[in-house]
Amino acid sequence: DARGVYAVISGDLESGAGPLAAQITSEALREETNGLGDVLEAVACKESTWQVLKSHLHEVFERCSKRVRTEIEEQGAGEGASASVSMALVRDGFAAVVHAGHTRAYLVHKRRVVRLCRATKDELNQAGGVGRTAAALPALRMGKPQALGQDDPVELDGVSFQAGAGDALVLVTPGVIGQVRGEEIKDLLQKAADAHEAVYTILETA
Repeated sequence: DARGVYAVISGDLESGAGPLAAQITSEALREETNGLGDVLEAVACKESTWQVLKSHLHEVFERCSKRVRTEIEEQGAGEGASASVSMALVRDGFAAVVHAGHTRAYLVHKRRVVRLCRATKDELNQAGGVGRTAAALPALRMGKPQALGQDDPVELDGVSFQAGAGDALVLVTPGVIGQVRGEEIKDLLQKAADAHEAVYTILETA
């Protein structure tokens, strides 16, 4: 959107209340990220830091997780329902991707593909042009990703880097991951003419 915030959300595939958890998460994130554009702008302009943005995101996801848990319980929709989220934030060359749960994200740079879930700085460097600035904005771990709506405190997985011209970010839901292996997704992304073609090809394969 205009703020530079994008996300994919998927309810727990093993729970009948998974779709409801995804709906609640979508509504909660839309409300909770209203002020995120200003924080992202400050980081992109180097008036703030990725550490500040990371802390802000953790608070946002924690509130969303609590809301999912509370509303599921109030509606008696079943225990243990959760939702996975991958969120991409892009502004003026700065890019960050965070995960909660089992969604995935891939960076495509000149047909080189890096899976951003638990990516390391070295893996980002292998993406070519991104490597020149990955050293200045190193990958920062947040912990083991955990879906929203669970009882345990939220733990996110995240990475930040300097995006280059022609870079594309592809966000993938667990439903697709269950049908198309990670290596297959990377292969399809490398062969596609552009990100739009890659997305359609991945969906057709799934």
